[in-house]
Amino acid sequence: MVLTGAGILVAQKLYDLEIRSTERSLVSLTTLLSEQADRSMQAMEVIQLDVARELASARSSADRSFASLGSSTAMHDKLRASVSALPQVKEISIIDLQGRTINSSIDRPADKESSRPSFLEDLGRDPSERKIIVAGTARPDGSGLDLIVAHRIADIDGRSVGYMIGAVDLRYFERLYARVSPDEADVISFVHTDLTMLARHPRPPGAIGRKVPPLKWMRVQGAERPTSGVERMTTPIDGQDRIVAAQLMEHYPIIMGTSRTISATLTPWRAQTLPLTATVALLVGGVFFIVRIAKAQLRAQERLASSSAAQAAAEERASADRRLRDEYARFGTALDSMSQGVLLLDHESRLVVLNARMTELFDIPPLLREAGSPLDVLLRQIIASMSKAEGDRLSDILAASVRESRPAALVCDLTDGRIVGVTTAAVPSGGIVCTFEDITERHRAQAMIAHMAHHDALTGLPNRVLLQEATGRLLAERGRTPMDGGGGALLLLDLDGFKQVNDVHGHPLGDALLRAVAARLSALIAAPDVLARLGGDEFAVVRFGQDEEADAVRLAERIVSALGTPFVIEGVHLSIGTSIGVARADVADGSPETLLRNADIALYRAKASGRRTWCLYQPQMECENRERRRLEEDLGCALEKGQFELHYQPIVGAASRAVTGYEALLRWRHPTRGLVPPAEFIPICEETGLIREIGSWVLQRACEDAAGWLPGLRVAVNLSAVQFREKELVAVVERALARSDLPAKLLELEITESVLLRDDLTNLEILKALHRMGVSIIMDDFGTGYSSLNYMRCFPFDKIKIDQTFVRNLSNGSQGVAVMRAAIALGHALGITVLAEGVETVEERDFLVAEGCDELQGYLFGRPERIMDARRRSVDRHPHGSFRNRRSA
Repeated sequence: MVLTGAGILVAQKLYDLEIRSTERSLVSLTTLLSEQADRSMQAMEVIQLDVARELASARSSADRSFASLGSSTAMHDKLRASVSALPQVKEISIIDLQGRTINSSIDRPADKESSRPSFLEDLGRDPSERKIIVAGTARPDGSGLDLIVAHRIADIDGRSVGYMIGAVDLRYFERLYARVSPDEADVISFVHTDLTMLARHPRPPGAIGRKVPPLKWMRVQGAERPTSGVERMTTPIDGQDRIVAAQLMEHYPIIMGTSRTISATLTPWRAQTLPLTATVALLVGGVFFIVRIAKAQLRAQERLASSSAAQAAAEERASADRRLRDEYARFGTALDSMSQGVLLLDHESRLVVLNARMTELFDIPPLLREAGSPLDVLLRQIIASMSKAEGDRLSDILAASVRESRPAALVCDLTDGRIVGVTTAAVPSGGIVCTFEDITERHRAQAMIAHMAHHDALTGLPNRVLLQEATGRLLAERGRTPMDGGGGALLLLDLDGFKQVNDVHGHPLGDALLRAVAARLSALIAAPDVLARLGGDEFAVVRFGQDEEADAVRLAERIVSALGTPFVIEGVHLSIGTSIGVARADVADGSPETLLRNADIALYRAKASGRRTWCLYQPQMECENRERRRLEEDLGCALEKGQFELHYQPIVGAASRAVTGYEALLRWRHPTRGLVPPAEFIPICEETGLIREIGSWVLQRACEDAAGWLPGLRVAVNLSAVQFREKELVAVVERALARSDLPAKLLELEITESVLLRDDLTNLEILKALHRMGVSIIMDDFGTGYSSLNYMRCFPFDKIKIDQTFVRNLSNGSQGVAVMRAAIALGHALGITVLAEGVETVEERDFLVAEGCDELQGYLFGRPERIMDARRRSVDRHPHGSFRNRRSA
């Protein structure tokens, strides 16, 4: 009876331990997955808030500043690049107050009409409400549900100017959990706080959108209501008896749930108790057998008087011994079949039973496996596979468990990388039973999920979450040492030319390039510094513990140099670069957001300085940045308010000195600033995408003006590289010619080498289409780029425009003269008209005429002027008479 009771008690203890172990495992997994999902969704909100701050300067949604900036190509590229690094994000879009989608990470619609979501009405009605979360929006194709996060964009006065809408693809989490689910019997699910099933792995038909019953902790009302719990229940979707753990996400109305069937939970227990039951049965049978043998021996002793009786008794004892040995052998086999290591100690902490799995786990020699071996000797063998600290911890817990007869559970790391779960339970007759289980794979799955929550999936680098933690530590260290001013810096990197690699060679090669960039950067960064990828082609470095400003600058210079070296990816030679903004920690106001903003401002300055360089943040840049924002805002409505005008500079024949045409030059007459220099506003127009709309206006106006000139006078219009990204460029030129009735042969389009550096094959096709129309194509700033001669070979330009720097160098001696002669000779050898710009002196003119230059342009012949002044000058210079309006002639 005692053996039977002990067997039942051990089986019950193992049962309870298995249930508690599963509960702890599910709670731990649920917490981990909840935090990972919460951070994944917050990553999208970081992008939304960043874009919202950029758009917040707009005065109203009807204002051109909001529409232009929000719908710009630069904004689309930013959204697309940011979302490309977040596989959980389906789309981020910008919507104006009328419900029009003006930009998106997927495509860039032009004021696409759409039905205004009802939740935006609620968001716009309450000025204090900054965002709204809608969990469970059905996909149009019925394939699942999305989580929608909408942020209100408000100006400095708190007025709504638009909305940022982000959609999280909940199916992403189903795919993720399919890869990392620890057990096939496990279910991982997203449930809305209204108890609607949003996502589930595995997903049986009809599960999504179904209501599920609440757990007990969810029924608690009031401030004391818990946010997590674990219990046993029969789940309605599959009707299985399960242990269910659930936790409410911190920032979203979603309950993360994990569950495991009782059947799967008790599989290890059954594997243990089956041989244990058999062993107890064998032991009980053995005891009865021994009793029977004892009785037989007593009877045999009565027959010892005769030799025949004594011989029979001896034979009976021998037979009984054999049967007892067989029973113990079967008992040992049953124990050795268990998947867990089992160690049974008596009340004196001496070994009673030790199975084969214990021997496998800790390489226990035969001598120590014998009954009666003391615990301290066994422990020395067990902890030999652990670090000293880990071994001491296990020894202390086991000693306390023996001394106090109480259960214990812990996880131990072995030096060979394995992870072992240890549980103890007291035995009523004294002593304890210990189980040791290899849980390495389970922990690896959980560690992988935790890693994914904090690291970029493509490069393996830390993501925004870890970057924010690192900048927080950097600023905290600065706060602890106020006397020396603190040290450290944040470097913000943006790759130059990466978009062209993606567009020309495709995203797979672009991804491989990003991994190569990450590897090259990692070679430059050592602990405790942190290298992170923010998304798209953006990286960041947190530099710790250096007080000298020069240290951060030296690191920036090394990075610029390293990334300026060409990459070879899959046999393709790729040349990119990087621009870096550097912000020192002692300049920030103590918040990671300010430090990141300062680095971003410096990064913009580096890009504006020509890219492939670095810039150190200075406090005055904040004022300059605000000034630029105001300039952007004014630019957004300048075209609508008629503030742009064209000035024309004459182009003359070198031999005849007669005007052959004019170059149209854009000017911005600001109501308070006066004429704003093109160098100040053209780059902003290109960055914000305004150049497309403004460029179309310039083309149309220049063609209309030229149509009123004398016959034969040409007009030259500059095209930006940004305009070539617009698929309608050829149509825009055709439309301008048709509306103005200007012959195509009188229109010249000037491009720089940058047009062909970006998407050269695509842009070459556009140039060829324009050429077929009869429009002349001019290479502007000839000689200033690296590949001018190569592009002369690729495309039959009608004219080259020698840059004014070569004209100025004519006065510097024989070298300048030789370069100019070579450029003119090259053009003539290729049958191309040669124009020299920047001619300001008679000596320069005479030299260029003598060398055979075809056309001249510069202040010597006239400054850029308004249309009426240009017409008057044309009448004076043109040999054929006066202006006339071709359309009215």
